[in-house]
This record gives sequence, C-alpha cells and structure tokens, in this order.
Amino acid sequence: MDNRLPADLISFVKSGKITIHQADKKLAEVDAKDNNVTVNILDLPTEAAAAGRIFAKISEARTLASLLSKRGVTLTLTKDDKPVVRLGRDAKPKLSRLVTRSSDVEITNLRELRRLDRRLRTG
Repeated sequence: MDNRLPADLISFVKSGKITIHQADKKLAEVDAKDNNVTVNILDLPTEAAAAGRIFAKISEARTLASLLSKRGVTLTLTKDDKPVVRLGRDAKPKLSRLVTRSSDVEITNLRELRRLDRRLRTG
C-alpha cells in the first residue's frame, strides 16, 4: 500500500477537532494541534471486524510512521484517552521495536492493543 496519501493528509492537518458518530453513538474523536494528531477510539462499529489482525497492521504501518517522522508529525492512537500506539516523530520504541522493526512505531499499551485486536477479530 502506498502510504504517501495518508501521510500527506495527516501532515496537512494543523489544528482542529473532529468527532465521528454512527447512529447517535460516538465512535472516535480526532484532535490535531502542533503537528500532533490524536485519534481517540471510543467504540468500534461491528463492521470493523473486517479490519483483521491489528498486530499485522501495525507492522505494516512502518512506512507511514517513517513518512510522518520525516515530516515532523506524530500520530497517536488512543483508547478512551489512554495512548496505545504512537507513530512518527515522538515515537520512542523500546521493546516494541522488536515487533515492529521500526524506530518510528511505539506500542505504548500492549494490554489495550491486545484488547483492540481481539475486538477487531470477533466483531
């Protein structure tokens, strides 16, 4: 997958907030400020089960994370306001570097990441 378009879109966002709803239910909040974009997952729709295994997706995100880092941007995925994964400039991987093979992808909360993975697989 070509990650330039997602990296470009994330890099263009300078500041602002977006809330994503489905049937009067908040699914996610996106908050951008000072080259930091945070996506807070509040709930997952049942259609998200098709997304597959999240650990494989994170390993595939290496290219996107590298592009974000070069552009000086950080993308943080949170669940209920707790950081789960950080991509780009501010990623400081320790053990997660063994899984992702990248210095631009940081898994900050393995327990919550596993919960998201199970939820995506079961729907």
